[in-house]
Amino acid sequence: IYLNGNKISGSVSQFSLSSLTSLSYFNAGMNNLSGGISASDFHTNIEHIYLHVNQLGGSLPNLSSLTSLKTFNLVGNPLGWNISTMSLPSSLTSLGLEDFQLTGNMPSLHDGLTDIAL
Repeated sequence: IYLNGNKISGSVSQFSLSSLTSLSYFNAGMNNLSGGISASDFHTNIEHIYLHVNQLGGSLPNLSSLTSLKTFNLVGNPLGWNISTMSLPSSLTSLGLEDFQLTGNMPSLHDGLTDIAL
């Protein structure tokens, strides 16, 4: 699903993506989404999540249940994020968390994570 730059407002949970078992790619970047993010917003088969340049904030989610996730991009969300709650699946290879304020202690990262933007 590609929804990039459509001026969509609301929360990520409004998309009801957790029931879409074949969805591998979700891009809702460059919109006006707000609120937090939860792993339960997505099905465990999701591979790529792009939520860059929105108004998202809160605690970074425990994503370890998303066992197929390769890309998680939150670049450019200006609200503060608590990073100490974040847990990443071992499948993740790309993590984008730059251009916003991080608080808390950085959790340990696994060796397979090769592309990190903080």
